[in-house]
Amino acid sequence: MPPSYTPPPPGGTRRIRWSINRGITGRFGAEYAAPWASDSSEATFLAQERRWILWDGGNLRTRTRFDSLLTLANEAPEAALAGLRALAPRVRSSHARLQTAHEAALLMYRTGRWEAAVAALQVLWDQAQDLPADSSQTARIREDYGTITFNVGMARWQDGDHHAALAYLMQSEATGSVQSARAALEVSHLLVNDMDAALSAAHRADEAWDRLPQPDQQRLLRHMVELYRRSGNRERAATYVAKYRAMR
Repeated sequence: MPPSYTPPPPGGTRRIRWSINRGITGRFGAEYAAPWASDSSEATFLAQERRWILWDGGNLRTRTRFDSLLTLANEAPEAALAGLRALAPRVRSSHARLQTAHEAALLMYRTGRWEAAVAALQVLWDQAQDLPADSSQTARIREDYGTITFNVGMARWQDGDHHAALAYLMQSEATGSVQSARAALEVSHLLVNDMDAALSAAHRADEAWDRLPQPDQQRLLRHMVELYRRSGNRERAATYVAKYRAMR
């Protein structure tokens, strides 16, 4: 139970912080502080504090350790990664486990463990399918997974490993992230010798036109012109020529 009452300091936000910092941990902290939220800004502050406290079901040791490792990651990513791996078995809530694994995957990527990072993100992406579609955590995993697989795919292409590049870029496209249209465009270029597959991928990029930066929009139009000319469809090629000229 919460400790007995002693007078709080003046000021709603200060009172909330005071209540939470009195050694009232777990679920009691936010509930004990609730009466001091007297306006919308203080209610927002209390909600943020409550989310922080309940990150791992009220276990503040794992929450504070997680925060300290995120801070450490700026200066010592290898040590932070080792710390997150050690923390993972101690985390109890599914949300906290997912976030701990997510941050570890990002550090794998930062420290050059690209394949391990992609494998970890793929597992997280599969797990995130059980979360609400509009979950902020789902969105973060989608974007990080899509971006990292895109970057690794392009790096493998530069290295001359077209098979690996295609696999990573197709993974990126499948996430539906902001990189998905760019990934589809690069897939089309990689499959240029398979006309049907190249056109299919190019049209998928075209369907997500607004997600392409302008230089990539122009690249897509030039690519479509080339594909349709090679296929003998001059009429469709002329359509994309007109679109390209309208952009210049």
